[in-house]
Amino acid sequence: MLENTKIVYVFLYVADMKRSRDFFESTLGLRVLEEDDDAVKYDCGGLILALNRAQQFGVPVSAGPDDTSILVFHTDQIHELRSALEKRGLQFSGPTFDSHVGAIANFYDPDGHSFSLYQANDWARTRESWKRITTILNADFSAAGLPSPPANQPLEQVGLGASRIVYMFLFIRNFDEGREYFEKKLGLEAVEVTTFAGVCKYDMGSFLLSTHEIHAEEGAKATLEGLTRPRTSSPVFWVGNFDDTYKALKEAGAKPTAASTVRIGKLCQIADPSGHTFYVYEPSLEALAWPSGAKIRRVLSVSQALTAPGSPG
Repeated sequence: MLENTKIVYVFLYVADMKRSRDFFESTLGLRVLEEDDDAVKYDCGGLILALNRAQQFGVPVSAGPDDTSILVFHTDQIHELRSALEKRGLQFSGPTFDSHVGAIANFYDPDGHSFSLYQANDWARTRESWKRITTILNADFSAAGLPSPPANQPLEQVGLGASRIVYMFLFIRNFDEGREYFEKKLGLEAVEVTTFAGVCKYDMGSFLLSTHEIHAEEGAKATLEGLTRPRTSSPVFWVGNFDDTYKALKEAGAKPTAASTVRIGKLCQIADPSGHTFYVYEPSLEALAWPSGAKIRRVLSVSQALTAPGSPG
């Protein structure tokens, strides 16, 4: 199934591409990796963040914030980075606060996708998940010929251009149901399980996918009602053999949609019991020749080395 795959993309569907590009580039400072008429892709370290025109892909965009998932940027300077981003025009959704795992500052994009800045505290740095994050932060995901992160520039100039997404939180309705789906139907292996908190973390090679039961997460803004709205963010699993993976997912009961072969490659969609959607994707040879293809190859090469037996972390 998906036990040997990596998540290389997160798709965000947006209503107004011009408005979103201004936010992600001018306000956040993300670096464009590749663009076309319907999509723009940003280099976020070991992950490509791709904005897609929602109307073009038939995805409905709901009004208001979506707290059912959160993309998390790591920082060791949360107060300084927040201040720099505020000078660039970013409005945070509340004050920076100290949680049991560290300092967090939240914000939304124009379509209500949820993001956080995160600085781990001493307790979080003792956890198995922090070992993985440290390894990811120290890895070189840059690809030859692609833009390099700005160096030796003030945070106000760089914004999030040199930062990495290290987590994607998915809030789910039931802890056991989530484990059944991600581990039995998708074949993922949890690297850290905190049962009393309703949390499971899965190592996706270049970042961690973390499921959180809504009722067990103290202070979570996500609600069961929120899980009924259309989802406009989708992680993308890379696979090396789409046909075999598709067959295995069907046999495991993951219920993939009908497979499609398009210009960018072969793909299908799956959804967990809480309504979070994912793509399973094998890039075409044409897509692998694009700048995003070079980035994917680099991420896969580094991620596979990081998760090999005997590797650090």
